[in-house]
Amino acid sequence: MYFAACTLPLKSQDLPGDAGATDAVAQSATIIVTVSPSPAGLAQPLTVKVVATGPAGTPTGTLHLAADRNLIGNLIPLTGGSVTFTIPDAAYGIPDPSALGLDLGRHTIGVDYSGDVNYASQRPLANEVPLVVEHASSTSVSVSVNPAVYGQGVTYTAVVNVAAAPGDAETRVPSGDVVFFDNGTPLNASPMPLIGNYVQFTPPLPLATASHSITAAYLGDRTTAGSISAPATLLVMPALTVTAVSTPGNNGSSVFGQPIGLSASVAVQAPGSGTPAGTVQFLDGRNVIASAALVSGTGATTLANYPAGAHSFTARYSGDTNYAPSTSTGSVSFGVNKASTTVAKPTMSAISRPGQTVTFSAAVGVTPPGSGSPSGTISFKDGATLIGSGTVTAGIASLTLSTLAAGGHGIVAVYNGDSSFSASNPSDPLNFVIPQNATSVTLAASANPAVYGQPVTYTATVTAGATGTVNFFDNGVPLNSAPIPLSGSQAQLASATLAVGSHQITAVYSGDATFNGATGSLAAGVNKAATSASPPSVSGSPVIGQALTVAASVSVLAPGSGTPTGSISFSDGGNLLGTAALGAGGIASIATSSLAKGPHSITAVYNGDGNFAASGVSGVTAIAVDPKPSAVQVSGAANTLVYGQAVSFTATVTAGATGTVNFFDNGAMLNSTPVPLSGSQAQFTPTAPLGAGNHGITAVYVGDANYASAASSAWNLAVSKANTAITLKPAQDGLSITFTAAVSVTAPGAGIPSGTVQLVNAGASVGVTPLSALQAILTTVSIFGDFTAVYSGDNNFNGSTSPVVNVARPQVTLTLSANINPAIVGQTITLTAPLKVVAGNGIPTGSVQFLDGAAPIGSATVSGASASLDAPVSTAGPHAILAKYSGDAVFGPASAALDLTVNRMATSLSISAPAGDIPAGQPVTLTVQLGPAAPASVAGPTGDITFLEGGKALGTVSISSAGAALTVNNFDPGPHQVEARYAGDQNWAAATGSATVSIKRAAITITTSSLPDGALGAPYSASLSATGGAPPYQWSIEGLPQGLNADVAGTISGTPTADGSFSAKVQVHDRNNTAATATLALSIAVRPLSITTASLPDARPGTAYSATLSASGGVPPYTWRLATSDTDEFAVSGDGAVSGRPASPGSFRL
Repeated sequence: MYFAACTLPLKSQDLPGDAGATDAVAQSATIIVTVSPSPAGLAQPLTVKVVATGPAGTPTGTLHLAADRNLIGNLIPLTGGSVTFTIPDAAYGIPDPSALGLDLGRHTIGVDYSGDVNYASQRPLANEVPLVVEHASSTSVSVSVNPAVYGQGVTYTAVVNVAAAPGDAETRVPSGDVVFFDNGTPLNASPMPLIGNYVQFTPPLPLATASHSITAAYLGDRTTAGSISAPATLLVMPALTVTAVSTPGNNGSSVFGQPIGLSASVAVQAPGSGTPAGTVQFLDGRNVIASAALVSGTGATTLANYPAGAHSFTARYSGDTNYAPSTSTGSVSFGVNKASTTVAKPTMSAISRPGQTVTFSAAVGVTPPGSGSPSGTISFKDGATLIGSGTVTAGIASLTLSTLAAGGHGIVAVYNGDSSFSASNPSDPLNFVIPQNATSVTLAASANPAVYGQPVTYTATVTAGATGTVNFFDNGVPLNSAPIPLSGSQAQLASATLAVGSHQITAVYSGDATFNGATGSLAAGVNKAATSASPPSVSGSPVIGQALTVAASVSVLAPGSGTPTGSISFSDGGNLLGTAALGAGGIASIATSSLAKGPHSITAVYNGDGNFAASGVSGVTAIAVDPKPSAVQVSGAANTLVYGQAVSFTATVTAGATGTVNFFDNGAMLNSTPVPLSGSQAQFTPTAPLGAGNHGITAVYVGDANYASAASSAWNLAVSKANTAITLKPAQDGLSITFTAAVSVTAPGAGIPSGTVQLVNAGASVGVTPLSALQAILTTVSIFGDFTAVYSGDNNFNGSTSPVVNVARPQVTLTLSANINPAIVGQTITLTAPLKVVAGNGIPTGSVQFLDGAAPIGSATVSGASASLDAPVSTAGPHAILAKYSGDAVFGPASAALDLTVNRMATSLSISAPAGDIPAGQPVTLTVQLGPAAPASVAGPTGDITFLEGGKALGTVSISSAGAALTVNNFDPGPHQVEARYAGDQNWAAATGSATVSIKRAAITITTSSLPDGALGAPYSASLSATGGAPPYQWSIEGLPQGLNADVAGTISGTPTADGSFSAKVQVHDRNNTAATATLALSIAVRPLSITTASLPDARPGTAYSATLSASGGVPPYTWRLATSDTDEFAVSGDGAVSGRPASPGSFRL
């Protein structure tokens, strides 16, 4: 069972006077007048703003301007609590400051307020403000150098000029101070007094590298108003630097292991100054080897264990924000020499006989100031003989060998150096002695007996382990030219060739450091080598009476070798033809011309010599002998000639032949009758010249009783065309020119050319005529320039071209003028270009082209020796007008120039805005129209229109159709003087215009129509809202339920402690104290009481348990008790806390 208690609080009653009205009481409005600028310059226009506030809403009514407490102009309506107007202001009848008597000195500006239903009237004395009128000034600033580099001294000069007042006889010289600014930040610590009308300032600290906007503010003096200059842009660039590199502490060289100090100094090139920061890199050639941070303009580093060799050090400064990077102009040549070394006396292991293995060791050290660990090798020598080397490891090298001979030894060690360490001098010697061994020699041959020329190898075998050399002898005569070294205890004499007979061969071992010398011997025999003869070869023509050469060779049969001597006998069948001695290559030959006609069988036999046995009969060579042939050759004096040049042909036939010869040219017979031989030759000279081209000349011998007929091969003759030369000579008669061309043949050519001659002018043909008797005549009329004559050539003569002949045309001069200069864009001007003949007579014709720079304007036909053109001017600016006369058939071209100035069109600007009062927040469209209408040849105005209010930009709009429009959404209530500015473009001048916009303030309205209902005892929150008026708003509320409160921002919060229906009276004020009131209903209900805890968390037997119950509704606070329970192990306290310690598991209901 659940129990709930509810306390019903009493309802609140209406407070006395809630619905009553209060009487209006006249109050004083707070009126604030501001005038700008203040101080003001003499006769300078002023802006006056009046703001009125009060506790009973926004004051209304009218204002009347008062200057020095004198009322000026018309009444000015006070709308929305504020108004802004100017002096002068035609709308309110306010004249300029001079007419108001606002001369130099102190004045007051105030307003006479009429008051309204809530506020009393107010005289100027209550709100007037002081105004100081001074001479107007203008300030300009300049910089001494621009651009500058970082650290360069830059002087700023400010010049202040004072506007002259009416009646001033002299220029006023201002006094007072000036402050210089860089991007709005003051540069001078304290204002600087003017010297005359200027002051100069040089900043003590350098400006950062950037673009700086420098301005000067003149602070004014007792009679002169202050002013601020237009900015002067100063560009500060990084200063140039010069980097130098050196090696302090090292005189241009060091040794490996000795530290090398590198230093780089970075200096600033004038006019820059200061100390560069950043880093500097050190380079060896093109390789970066180290870097260092600059300290006071210097960076230094130390190189350790730098490689030996020649080095070229440079330094490269990286630059920073204020200083440009640079690289040292020169390099430092530096040599790192190898470090000197020494080698200690070697040590060795024990040795008792030759060939025994022994190990030698030696240590290398580095001589100061060098340092480090040498690498490479150490060479070990026995006296002056190198016996081996060992690799240096940890400063020690070892050599193990087993080749030491018997006898005394002196071992020294020499370090050979590496890339960083030089070779050492030899160490002190290590001296010791090794005893010798006994020796024996045996001798063997690869073949015994051998035949002559058979290669025989003799092998001498010496006691194992012996080294040294062996010499071989034949009957005491040396066989080898140089001692033969032992290899594996053996020495061989290879390919020994001995004479035929018996031989006693001995081998003598020389001994070595370990073994004694010894001798061995062998008996050997050499027999003759067997041979064979080749079948004979027969060369020559086997013709009766012709000599033939018969040859054969002899070869040695294996295993014999060598070159036989002696002779070979040749036979024809069983008849000896002859015997011949062997020549080079083992060949013998005989010559014979006695062979009869018919077949022959030729054989050969080698007869042998002291080393080679005779051969058997060779194979048979069969030949047959034929009768005599004949031959003919044809020739001429030369293989090439030109047309017309004489030529003769000679045919030479085999000696002894008789008869005749015929001559042919490419198969066509040249001679009409056969040409007889005389002394084996026949000669023929053609009567007609051979035509140009290739000719194959042949001769045919017809034969006789002893010789057969024969035909020669072709003798080629090339006949080229003869060269020609042509000259051209003009004869001028007025405009008619007669040209005579003469053609001649160049020797050795001859003959009369045919063909045509063409006259060419400027690459075009002007006539062709046949060549007759080496001449051609052509006539032209009114054609001038360069002429050539071209001879066409024919089948036998080459064409030719004459030298250029020039025929000049008459010249003219041209002048150019314009009827309007300077002109205005859009005007049409007349360009006139008269022509004048320089020499001679005649009237030029043709046309004149007019150009503006390189752009064509148009062309005009020459009439009466002059050309004129009317041209509209479409762009303003300077124009370079050019007239070009192209010339005609008689007169040459000419040109003339004219500088034409075209000014921009004057521009009118009208700006319009909606008339009357415009509700606040409503968009206002400002419309600008530019005039006048553009001429047809001129494009309309382009660019942008800038809209401003009080010098502040409202927006910029691009011009379209000579107009522009801007919509403004955020005008404050009150009058607004809007200005439109057009900067102009290439063809249209700048223009301005202004208009007035009046904005009416919207009434304040409460937009919250109802409040959300709440619940008794539950947190409540709601917000009020309003529109119109002049935010921010201030709220006040009456009649809220108990427990709820409202703040001035319109937020209602709290926890209601009373239920029921309520009416809350809500009032809001804006910053002009305009008010609005509304009554809003609010209901607070009592919620039903319910327990919101649906289940309790599980418990563990033997463990303390705790939980908390929750409820909602009703009227808190709540009181809890346990009504029923399945167990007595749990209790519930009055605040809803459940506790206990269950003894056993189970499920329980509370």
